[in-house]
Formats: sequence, structure tokens, C-alpha cells
Amino acid sequence: MSMTDVECCVVIVKAIREVLEAPSLEDKKITNLVKLVRLSSVVRNQGADTRGAGLRGGSLVEELWTGMLFEAKPQHFHTVSAPADADYAFRAHSSGTSEPISHKTIGFKGTGDLALAWSKNPSGENKSEFDAHVGILYFRKPAKVSSKRFAGLKNGFYLVPLGYMKANVSGNLGSNNKTDSLIRPFQTEAAMREAVRNGCFVEIPYDDAWGHGKKIDPWPKGLASISSK
Repeated sequence: MSMTDVECCVVIVKAIREVLEAPSLEDKKITNLVKLVRLSSVVRNQGADTRGAGLRGGSLVEELWTGMLFEAKPQHFHTVSAPADADYAFRAHSSGTSEPISHKTIGFKGTGDLALAWSKNPSGENKSEFDAHVGILYFRKPAKVSSKRFAGLKNGFYLVPLGYMKANVSGNLGSNNKTDSLIRPFQTEAAMREAVRNGCFVEIPYDDAWGHGKKIDPWPKGLASISSK
């Protein structure tokens, strides 16, 4: 019997929780969660005052996230070329089917605007259908007022089932100067709360202050840091 979207997401989040709780291969004294938070904090602070910092920072944090998953559980998490909106995929068993995941990041100063694709569609084309579960890595500064958007939602990873996105967001996307497939903050918040209701959330206490005054310099490792895809 095949699993439902929600059941699949529960299994994926369980695997992600195991990755986060595991000791870092680089430094056994800390967990992958601590390593992820520290590196993400440095990346965010290092480029905080530069133009396009939000999109660039989100892309770099996504690379940290997928790098962590691929290193810790290569038998389960892997790259994927289809569907178009998927960034990586999860396979529970070597002979099983893969569950594609579209990754989104909401950074420390993020508004909550997300997109199916950050691009303006050519005339006559309109990408409005989801083909993958949506994973939201949420590192936004917590709302202090209960009436504010995202109030009560903790920093961490939220996995929203594909079925929910199809039923509640597909066909109801907005647009702005950057995309014609905008997921607006109220839709993002509702999707995250759905993930919590389904038990598809893992908390990741983000510490933005840890990265203040620090930077990552790729030069020292130089060519040794290059690996094949």
C-alpha cells in the first residue's frame, strides 16, 4: 500500500531530525544542527549589507542544507533533475520511489515572500502548479507581537505535503517585479502551520548573533575544496 503525502513527509522529517542530531563529521563535539546554524549565521551576516543579499544568502544556506543531507544520508537524500521545481529528493529504500522536495529559505530578515520560481515567465507561459513537497527552512527573526505574521512559529524546517500545496496554493499565486509565481506571506504562514499540524516540523534554534563579526573565506582551502558533482 502506497503512503499518503503526509505519511511520506513524516518519514522524511524523521530522517532529517536524525541528521541534525548526529555528530558532525568535521567536529564530533558538535551536532550537524549546531554546525548548520553557525555556518548559516556567518553567511547571513557576511553579506547582510550587500545588494541582493537575501536571494544570495538563501542560495548559500540551501547549499549548506543539501550538503549536510547528502553527506549524512547519501542512501536517502540525492540530487534530482525532475520535476522542475524540485531541488533534491528523498528515497526511503534503494528500490523505492523518490519523493521530490522543493526547498525554500526564509532568512533572518525575510518577509515571507516565496516563489515557485524566481523569474518572470515569458509571455504565454505561467508556471503555477507544484510537483514536489515544499520544504521551508525558517530562520526569520521571531515576531514579538502575537498578532504579527508568523507569530508563534519557531525557527526550523517545515515540510509541506504536495497535496496541500496543490489544493491551497496552486492557481492562486501572486506576482511582483521578480516573479509571476509568488507565494505570498499569508500562504507561506498557512502552509507552515499545516506542516506543524501534520507533525512535519523539526525545530532548529537559529542564533544570528553567533555570526556577527565573522566571515567565511574560501581561499585558504582553494582548489582542495572543489569536488565533482
